[in-house]
Amino acid sequence: MRLKEWAEREGVHHQTAYKWVCEGTMPVPVRRTGKGGRTILVDVPDEAGPVFSLSVGLYARVSSSDQKDDLVRQMDRLKAWALSGGFEVVRVESGVGSGMDGDRDEW
Repeated sequence: MRLKEWAEREGVHHQTAYKWVCEGTMPVPVRRTGKGGRTILVDVPDEAGPVFSLSVGLYARVSSSDQKDDLVRQMDRLKAWALSGGFEVVRVESGVGSGMDGDRDEW
């Protein structure tokens, strides 16, 4: 399969896929063919599904402990959004505390 076709199937811009080939970071085997190796073929059977999934991390925060119920609702809404978009949730973080007090975890 040509690189551009593979990129379209995976939902990746073809220039991003080409960059991955040049950097050697493609998630699947590729080979160059044709005159001067200008044609790039991806070695993936046509019946194979997507090589990778779109994954997300979710983060919600409220400013005080009396809003913990709001925090649960926020996280439920974020999870529903991720599920409806076909995303894989790989990390969930939440916090209670004001962003103004300076007493918060650093990323």
